Amino acid sequence: MKTRVASLIFFALSTVAFADRVDELEQALRSDPSYKVRAQAAIVLGNLKDPRGVPLLLRALHDSEASVRIVAAASLGRLGDPAALAALRASMSDTELPVRTAAGKAIAAIEAERDPSRSAAGPSAGARRFVLEVSPTMGSKSDPRLAKYAHDQIIAQLRLLKNVTLTPEPGAPRYFVDTTIAKVVTGPAGKGNRVTVECDIGVIIAAYPAHSMQVMAQVGGCLDEPNDPKGIADAKNFCLSDAAKQVAEKVQTYLKGVQ
Repeated sequence: MKTRVASLIFFALSTVAFADRVDELEQALRSDPSYKVRAQAAIVLGNLKDPRGVPLLLRALHDSEASVRIVAAASLGRLGDPAALAALRASMSDTELPVRTAAGKAIAAIEAERDPSRSAAGPSAGARRFVLEVSPTMGSKSDPRLAKYAHDQIIAQLRLLKNVTLTPEPGAPRYFVDTTIAKVVTGPAGKGNRVTVECDIGVIIAAYPAHSMQVMAQVGGCLDEPNDPKGIADAKNFCLSDAAKQVAEKVQTYLKGVQ
């Protein structure tokens, strides 16, 4: 078995030599009894950038081992085929948080490739620019790190928006974005040794300079996770990350209306 894994690793580093062995990779990914071999096959398929790997990786999103599902999602993100989006979105409901995280990153990578203006590459030509002043995220006095984490995630998501800058520009309309963690709570899930993790973030969009409120909303989510300290901590971060995306969506929806 070690020889098999080593062989796959070797070919991962030499994709040209392995370019005509997709069939062998398919067999390994589909039926090898070692999850390590299946995971390595998924990695190699992503590195090859061969479109024949897409349906194989889509199937691997349902592998019994989370580690295989994680690398399958990551490889689909590298391949960048929009045909994988539906399956990746379905993987956002995977029972394992790392799988959902990998699926989310893959979705973002594919969507950014389809629409480069969603990345940090720059604004859409001829479109109106908006300046956002983002206040530090408030709340979560019991764990200040959560507020900082949520703020960092919100900033990262806002930077991806079209025609938005966080740096003042002369003549560009300016808006304030204020966010507050309304809650991050853990409770019994009612089945087995699992818990629910809920989070909500309040968001206010206000006009500059009068701070007149334009939008007030609340976003968030709920996750069902294993009842262990690491699982709960990861779930809180994932919930806040998803809420940060929702904050950015609220901002984008509002700005579209004032274009």
